[in-house]
Amino acid sequence: MFSIAGEEGQAKLLTIMRNISGELQRAEAKYPDDPMLPSEPKVALKTIKAELAELDRELERSTLNPEALFKEALQTASMSVKFLLYVALPLLEQANPPNTLHR
Repeated sequence: MFSIAGEEGQAKLLTIMRNISGELQRAEAKYPDDPMLPSEPKVALKTIKAELAELDRELERSTLNPEALFKEALQTASMSVKFLLYVALPLLEQANPPNTLHR
């Protein structure tokens, strides 16, 4: 096992974040008219739930496919990051002065 604070953990985290960024770019190119809006957080959450359901179905298969599992987990994480970027962060910024995002 590795620690997120360690060098190996940081390298793996960076790789995952790059994958999430790439997945977000692919999703936005494929579905340019499918924004997540701060005014419709429940609609945006449905996207995450749909991706999570696909991840759950992948885990229920009798034979685990690591590549498919990673893909579904990546899509779920990507939609969660998209929710943070386009729904949660704008709402936080509306409610609080700039630079209040926890770092």
